[in-house]
Formats: sequence, structure tokens, C-alpha cells
Amino acid sequence: MKKLLLFLLLAAVLVSGCGSSGDRDCVNQCMEQDHPDCVAGGWSISGAPPDCVCEYICPEGRNDNAVAEPAETEPACTEECDSSGCLGPAYYECVSKPGGCKGKSDLKVAKGRCGIECLSNSDCSGQECVAYKCKAQAVSLDLKDLPGPFSEDAILIVGANAPGSDVAAQLAVSSMLLYEGGKKFESKLDTQVSEEDYSHNLVLIGSPCDNTIIEKVFGIVCDGLALNANQAMLKLADSRGKAALLISGKTPAATLKAANQVANYGDYGLSGSEMVINAA
Repeated sequence: MKKLLLFLLLAAVLVSGCGSSGDRDCVNQCMEQDHPDCVAGGWSISGAPPDCVCEYICPEGRNDNAVAEPAETEPACTEECDSSGCLGPAYYECVSKPGGCKGKSDLKVAKGRCGIECLSNSDCSGQECVAYKCKAQAVSLDLKDLPGPFSEDAILIVGANAPGSDVAAQLAVSSMLLYEGGKKFESKLDTQVSEEDYSHNLVLIGSPCDNTIIEKVFGIVCDGLALNANQAMLKLADSRGKAALLISGKTPAATLKAANQVANYGDYGLSGSEMVINAA
């Protein structure tokens, strides 16, 4: 009997010693670890301390910790548009946007909208386009720039009762403009001038006693020229946003001499807005 008890005790000790203590240590080590991948699964453990390999295996197709993708939603309307309108010089229209919104279209600048008068000089008759507005072009008031604006547009005016030499002076200047490729010019008597003619560049020839338009444009009355007998005046001035040129001598001969210098401006070194010509 004593031998049987001794045998059973020995067997129990042997059984308790079976199995690797290293395996048990890896189990304990792995079980203490977090397993963020999922909450339903089991450990796969291999190796021995300190090289334990711990892998938590989730059931196929299940990941309880996966972050759910947010459901797609229609974008909220960030702006509403009830009618077309202006933002400065640009205008916009109400157009349909994703999600059924009504929003503003891309901004556009167009003639006739939002106070826009012009987009280029071609939109302005005889004027220039500045900040989307038609404005009178700055005229050159320097004789060195002849023929300047007069080659684009000019009316040459002499008095109805002027001497024939004033008509010759008118012809000399018009011939120069024709030679220079003048686009639009005509000759008139002072009695033929209309209110509309003042919107053009003007060349006024002769004495203010004969040519009544000189007083209206330059404010010089009959016998108001402070010149000697053999002198003539060349004078440029702004007239309603256009250029006006005065060719006026104390005598008809002096006027013709000054007109010939204008016609041959390149030979006489004309400059400034006003010059006195010695016609002797």
C-alpha cells in the first residue's frame, strides 16, 4: 500500500512538470496586451521569452473597432442668390449649383452693365476709354507735335469777308493735312459753322475782325492782337476737349506767311503753345 501511494505521488510531480514554462510565460505576456484590431477573436501565440510572438486573430469579415465611413451628404448651400447684380464694375447672374442651390456665376465685365460705358477706345466716338468711362482725350498743346490731332479730324475756318490771302492760307494748311494722310477735314466760312462743329478740332485763320469764330474760341476781339505790323501769331488752345489752332497776322500777308510755316512745320522748329512769327 505504501508503495502504491509513493508511485501516485511521483506521477503527480511528473505531470505537473510537463509543458514548457516558456510557453506559459508567453501566454501570460500576450494576454496582458491590448488587441485594438477587434474585440471578438483569439490569440495565436508562439516563441519563447523574450521572443514571444503575439497575434490576435479576428473572425473573417469582422472588425468591431473599424471606424465607420460617414454617410455621404449633399453639400449645404453656402450662399443664396435671388437675382443678378453688380459687384463694382462686374456683374453676376444666379445659376444652379450642386445640391439645388442658387449661387452667383463667375464675375464678368460687359459694356452696358453695371455702369460700364466702354471696354476700349473703339467704344468711344472720338474719345478714350478710361476706367470703363468715355472721356475726352488729352489734346496736344505744343506746336512741335504738328499736325498732331488735326491729322485725325479738323475743320479749317476763314471769315466770310476775309481777303483772298486767307483762303490761300486755308488751302496751304489743308494741303499739308492731305499730304500727311489726314483722315477727316473740311474747309468752312465762319458763317457756316454750326454748334456741332465745335466738337471737332478747329484751325482758325485770319484776323478776328474778319473771322468771328476767333473771338468765340480764343476770346480775342477785333484789333485785339498785340502784334506789330509784320508779325503773326500761332496759338494752340483746348476747345471743349478738342484742339484749336489760331493762325492770325496783323496783316493778311503776315497771316499767309504764318500759315505757310504751319504747312511746312518741319522746316521752322515750331514749339510751345504760342509763337509770334516775324513775317517781314
